[in-house]
Amino acid sequence: AITLAIGDGANDCNMITSADVGVGIRGMEGLQAFNVCDYGISQFRFLQYLLLVHGRWCYRRIAVLVNYTFYKNIVVVLPVYFLGAVSGFSGQKLYNDILYQSYNVVHSMMPIILLGILDQDVSKKASLQHPELYRVGIRGDYMNLKVSALWLVSGLWHAIVVFFVPYYTMTSGNVTHFDGKANDLWLLGTVVYLLVMIVVNLRALMEMYFVSWITAIGVLFSFVFWFLEQGYFSGLFSGSVVNAELHGSTQRLFSSPMIILVMLTSTCLALSIDLQCKGIQYCLFPSELHKVQDQVLAER
Repeated sequence: AITLAIGDGANDCNMITSADVGVGIRGMEGLQAFNVCDYGISQFRFLQYLLLVHGRWCYRRIAVLVNYTFYKNIVVVLPVYFLGAVSGFSGQKLYNDILYQSYNVVHSMMPIILLGILDQDVSKKASLQHPELYRVGIRGDYMNLKVSALWLVSGLWHAIVVFFVPYYTMTSGNVTHFDGKANDLWLLGTVVYLLVMIVVNLRALMEMYFVSWITAIGVLFSFVFWFLEQGYFSGLFSGSVVNAELHGSTQRLFSSPMIILVMLTSTCLALSIDLQCKGIQYCLFPSELHKVQDQVLAER
């Protein structure tokens, strides 16, 4: 069990520090309890906002964020091992090192910020009107072995799709361009990396309930930065050889309708199972949250 202690005086300090969560009230008896607590409030009535609103919001954000962080790294790393398996573990790289290092720094950074700070499943008013939603944290609905395992399975499936669909359509002598030239490994790596970015960003959007113009700009920023970085190192803007591995890959990527079709197919195939599972859960096995959301929408 997790205990919460709340107090406003010096005699409450030991109790507050001994509890799992200590809440101090800044009152007439001084600041001793307020200074040693985990969370400080000015009045006792704010406790319901701390628990039912911000506490529940933050629990869901952190739980989803932790699982998503493991998931998105599984999706980008496993294709490297898959390439090793099909190439006899030759040590050949799949991604360009510069782009690979930018994955967690820029290309998949915005979903973490948006999920961890801005997302709200229901409004503050609905959270206070339906205190039963607080039970999701007590039961550990968003952070348990089953949920984490499903995230890992989802990451495994997405990694399989984003690698093997382009691999079997772009290699083994398959021609995807009108000039009849075969695709090299770096073009395959560029397609796989872009697919990883698309899938993990869309997967993050599927977990968000609060989507605004800030969300759209944040996700768009990831792809704009990738395009600028990819375009620079492939010589798209200057025409010169900036990076021999990526030279010309951006032009060939966007000039092939077949590669665009492969990317659309891979994205739909990867995310279709997640969408179907969410739809089945919402229609056949609705949670307390789903019922409250439907009620809020009906009242508008």
